[in-house]
Amino acid sequence: MAPTHSEFVTSTVTALRAQLRCSDTERRRGILEDLLTLMRDLKSSRHPAAGLLAAAVGRDIIPLFGAEPQDSDRYRYEREEEIVADIAAGRAAAAMAVFRATDYFPDPIPYAAAFRFWNAPCFLSPEFEDGLRQLFLNALRNSGRGRKAETALYKPLADIAEDADALASTKEALCVQAVGYVLETLAIIRKNDPPFQYLCLERLKTHSIENGYHLYNDLDFAFLESMIQLPQIQVQRIHKKIQEAWDRELPPEKFVAQLEALADEADAYVLDCAILSAFYHRQGCRLDFKSLYRILIGTNRNIDVSRSLRPVLTGELMRIPNRLAYELAEGGADQAPYRFGLLVAVLTAIGRANLPGLEDQILALIWGRDEYRGLIDWINQGYPADALPEMIDPPQVAPRRAYG
Repeated sequence: MAPTHSEFVTSTVTALRAQLRCSDTERRRGILEDLLTLMRDLKSSRHPAAGLLAAAVGRDIIPLFGAEPQDSDRYRYEREEEIVADIAAGRAAAAMAVFRATDYFPDPIPYAAAFRFWNAPCFLSPEFEDGLRQLFLNALRNSGRGRKAETALYKPLADIAEDADALASTKEALCVQAVGYVLETLAIIRKNDPPFQYLCLERLKTHSIENGYHLYNDLDFAFLESMIQLPQIQVQRIHKKIQEAWDRELPPEKFVAQLEALADEADAYVLDCAILSAFYHRQGCRLDFKSLYRILIGTNRNIDVSRSLRPVLTGELMRIPNRLAYELAEGGADQAPYRFGLLVAVLTAIGRANLPGLEDQILALIWGRDEYRGLIDWINQGYPADALPEMIDPPQVAPRRAYG
C-alpha cells in the first residue's frame, strides 16, 4: 500500500534529520542540494506533497543548520560587517516606505482595516527591515569577506569606529559603496550558491512569521536586490498613472492594457508592489480584487507566463483566498459568516482562476466540515456565479468594500 502524502513527508524529514547528524560541512551542503532538487521536482510536477514538504523542511530541517560555519568572533571586521548590513537594510527600508505613504497616497495605510485576517505583505511592513539586516549580514559573512571589502569599506569604518560623529558622516559617504557591495554579494550567492540562498530565505520566512509580515514563497535574492535599488520617483509615477486610469473609469480591457504598458518603466517586482500598494490603500486609487486578477492574466491568458511576469501579484492573489479559507476553518464562529461571504465574493470575482493548487489548498482546509458542504460543492463545480452557496448574501461583502 502506497504511503499517504503525510507519511511521505514524515519519513523524508526523519531520514534527513538522521543524515544531518554528521559534522562534515560539505556532506551537509550536499544533503541540502539533494533536498532542493527533490523539492523542485515535486513543485514542477505539482505534486500534492510539495507544500507539505516545504513547510516541514522550514519548520524541522532549516533550524538544524544553525549559523553558517564562519568563525565571525575571530574576524577583525565583524562590527564593520554589521554596519554595512545596516546601511543596506536602511536603504531598502527607506525606499520601500514609498509603498506605505506617498504624495499620491498621503495617509499611511491603515493596517487594522486593510489586513484584518492576515499579515501585511513584506514590502508594506516596517518590520521587514530587521529581517533584511540579518540576511545581509549572513550573506556578507558567507560570501563577502575579502580584501576588496576590507580596503574599500571595513578599514575606513574601523578607523573612526569610536568617533560617533565621524562614523555617522562616513556611513553616509560610504552608503553607495556599501549598498553596491551588498548587491554584488547577493548576486554572487544567487548565481553560484543556491543552497545558501535557500537557507537565507527560509530564515527570513521564519523572521516574517515571528514579526507579523508575509514573505512570498517564490521570491529569491533578485526581489531583495530590486527593493534595495527601488526608485521612489518611478513608483510615484506608477501610482499616479494607476490613479488617472482608474479615475477615467476605463473599460477593464483598456485599464489592464494601460497597466501592462507600465512594464516598460519598471521591473516585475517594482510594478507588482506598486499595484498592490494601490490595492491596499483605502484612499485615492482603489483597485478591486477582480482588477488584480485581470492585471495578472493580462492579454496572454497563460497562467504560467503570468506567474513569471507578475511574481508578487501571483503570490498575493493565491494568499488572500487561501488565508480566508484558513480563518474560516480555524477562526471563531461569530466571524465565520462574514469570512465565508468574503471568500465567496473573492472566488466569484476571479471566476475559475486556474491558479495552480489554489482550489486544492482551500478544499484541504475546509474538507469534512458539514457547515461548509455547500461551499465545497460550489468550488468543485467551478464556483459558478449563478449558483452561489447560501451561507451569506454575497452582495453585502463586495470585494471592493473588503479589500479596496
